[in-house]
Amino acid sequence: MLLLPVILAFQTLPFYDEKVIDSMAIRERYWKQLQAYAESLPFVAPPAGDTLARKIGFPAPGLTAGTPRLERAGEDSIGTYYRCWIPLRGGLESYGLYIVPKGAPGPKPLVVAKHGGGGSPELALYEGGGNYHDMIRGPVQRGYVVYAPLTVMYPYRDRDHGTPIPQEVRAQLDKDFRARGTSLMAVEVTVIQRSLDAVAKFPDVDPSRIGMIGLSYGGFYTLYTAALDPRIRVAVASCSFREQDKVPQPEEGRPVDMAPAEFVRLIGPRALQVQSGVNDTGFPIDAVRRAAASVKDTPGFEFREFDGVHEFRGDLAWEFLEKHLKPIPVKVVVVAMFEAGADTGDTPGEFQYWVEREKLDRILPLPHGYHNLRMNSEGVLGMVTGVGTAKSAAAIMAVGLDPRFDFSQTYWLVAGIAGIDPADGSLGSAAWAEYVVDGDLGHEIDAREIPKDWKTGFIPLRRSTPYEQPRRENDGEVFHLNPGLVEWAYQLTREVKLPDTDAIRKRREQFNQPAARRPPFVLKGDTLSSMTFWHGALLNQWANDWVKYHTGGKGNYVTTAMEDTGTLQSLTLLAKSGRVDLNRVLVLRTASNFDQQRAGITAAESLAETKVTSYSAYLPSLDSAWRVGSVVVHELTGHWDQYAGKIPMR
Repeated sequence: MLLLPVILAFQTLPFYDEKVIDSMAIRERYWKQLQAYAESLPFVAPPAGDTLARKIGFPAPGLTAGTPRLERAGEDSIGTYYRCWIPLRGGLESYGLYIVPKGAPGPKPLVVAKHGGGGSPELALYEGGGNYHDMIRGPVQRGYVVYAPLTVMYPYRDRDHGTPIPQEVRAQLDKDFRARGTSLMAVEVTVIQRSLDAVAKFPDVDPSRIGMIGLSYGGFYTLYTAALDPRIRVAVASCSFREQDKVPQPEEGRPVDMAPAEFVRLIGPRALQVQSGVNDTGFPIDAVRRAAASVKDTPGFEFREFDGVHEFRGDLAWEFLEKHLKPIPVKVVVVAMFEAGADTGDTPGEFQYWVEREKLDRILPLPHGYHNLRMNSEGVLGMVTGVGTAKSAAAIMAVGLDPRFDFSQTYWLVAGIAGIDPADGSLGSAAWAEYVVDGDLGHEIDAREIPKDWKTGFIPLRRSTPYEQPRRENDGEVFHLNPGLVEWAYQLTREVKLPDTDAIRKRREQFNQPAARRPPFVLKGDTLSSMTFWHGALLNQWANDWVKYHTGGKGNYVTTAMEDTGTLQSLTLLAKSGRVDLNRVLVLRTASNFDQQRAGITAAESLAETKVTSYSAYLPSLDSAWRVGSVVVHELTGHWDQYAGKIPMR
């Protein structure tokens, strides 16, 4: 259920000019609520275990988010400022500042900005916050929504104005909570997490793009929260990281449940930047360097030291947030279907030449997909789907919905190897498809049981006889690509010289069809996609008839592959949601083998010779896919100002 915030009265003064002591009562109330919450819990054994969650007793019990309450406190040229309370349990409420940037409407990334020891959201905001260096307003200036939560501290400014909060407040509360099976850190990380449950539903927030930043104690909270909440895509922990042994919880309640390097491993491969000033006496730089060096190879980790003291450095943080929170505009996605081994340096599959020759050096983890992504500086993203329509559909959907990327103007190039009809092309040739037909959707009767006047036992879905008319309404049986774009790609590449070898020449001489005996060339021809790797002259006839049937006689079967209808089905659905433009999709298949036996042997004997990585044109076909496809990729990326907004046509 969507929790709609209750918005209270408007105040006129810009919130960031407010005196910090004006919000002193809020901090006192939160401290008392934590005391009451601790007293409401039963006494149990203190937290213990071999994971971070068990060590601190996370999550704290019974905390769920109620309806948020927003009090509009002011606005300025960059944003609108709110105080935000979220009821969690009984009388306990989370509190924080919620700031919405001015500018374009719609959901934006959310940055959780966490104050340090002795601080508060107001202190970090007021007049730039001293050593916070505008840690709270900085993200707002860059178009991010900011939520700055309060955690309990012995507050600096309040000390001179009679605050009842004791100096040992954290140690007292932590002792009380540990006697009840949890800890102060677990409680407040749970409070932040439950607050995110509510804030992430606000209409200004994109819940798929959440980052967290913090200074000092706020850096500790950033490390703990990011380690325990996978919604945090990127984190910046400043002046809170150093080499240390695992030690018992100190009396002052300072969190040391795990060494910082262990947090890095829990957060990776999500992005984490650790900042440290070379003159920070509280965190000696040599100890920080040693800790950072121990995890320097962890995916997503970055260590940045600066010439300074105990302070937050936005000039380092903003670039890092931008890199990981703002969608990356992608110009071209190159879709490969398999890789034989590593991405570089060994026997190649469909991906390796693209990685090596297009310098796809930036690895982007894709834990919810088949294979990690790779990208270069020109805006080209490479992916591997896995073999078969099921894997390709899942992989394309995983990438297409990934919030890290902006695919609104992206061209998609499927570039893979295939079997080819010797009536249309030769080994090593490259075929641009206009139609992609599915070879799986249908009914089937074993050929030994079909009527004598049937050519095949494969029947169109929801029909009773082979090639029965009228054809049913298309529901994934055929995909028609943008013919103008296909023709443009063909004309651009038709003269590309393709590799020819003695092995190819020897094999093509064993076929009588004129097209099969030609040296490798670029052509236009349609592809049949099926999960079954079929082979033989009789199934070749079925493939030709099946493609003609489903395209109304307009298509011509040339290549057979195993993934493309899965890819196009996902792209079709992604286009409905506006994530991709289906008019920008190309399918290029290059011939690694003929789809049938040569004269003098059976289909079974031919299939026994037809094994991946051992096809007579295996390496040349991989090379052809890159040679032809890269011409299109380079034309698009090299003249992006021309093709970003206007699709090329012929």
